[in-house]
Amino acid sequence: NGLSEEEILEILALDEKYWTAFSASAFHAPIRRQVPIVLWSRIAFDLAPYMIERGEDNSSLLSFYHRQFSEAVDAIYLKDVREARHAHLAHYFESQSLYAEKIPNSRKTSEQAYQEAKANLHNSYVATLTDFHYLQASLDSHGVQAIVEDCELREDRTLKSIASTLIMSAHILAHSSEQLSNQFVGRLSSYDAMETIV
Repeated sequence: NGLSEEEILEILALDEKYWTAFSASAFHAPIRRQVPIVLWSRIAFDLAPYMIERGEDNSSLLSFYHRQFSEAVDAIYLKDVREARHAHLAHYFESQSLYAEKIPNSRKTSEQAYQEAKANLHNSYVATLTDFHYLQASLDSHGVQAIVEDCELREDRTLKSIASTLIMSAHILAHSSEQLSNQFVGRLSSYDAMETIV
């Protein structure tokens, strides 16, 4: 989907390799671990012709304007470190709160499971999608289809059961998302999957 400007700056500041290179080349030692806005504005200006900004997940997200540009960047810069980059993004979204003042964090629920799957972090991926609170927040933010798609990113028997339950319950959950726990209890009570949802 892309990343917001704030997310890009936070992710860069958390990246050890980037921060080491940035600190070594900085004229003044950084007071805190934060990419200076003047540096970001220069990068953003240089990249502007290749980027598009669109609203999603209650945020303004930046992504590449054309698929071919995205593919070229992927082939040149991510070929050998793709899983590591996805893992870095997965850890970034894992560290975020699931709710802010009772409002689901739609960026977390949009990205976390996807990044875990692409990073091949199977245990984390399954743990995320068997966490009832995460599923409820994702349902409230994105609906049933988004969770089903997340469950199908990697092969897993438990997640397949969860996806099937959600598909069978979609007509109910579309009108009453608070029925999620009842749907799980009613439809999964005879399966091992019910024991893994916490």
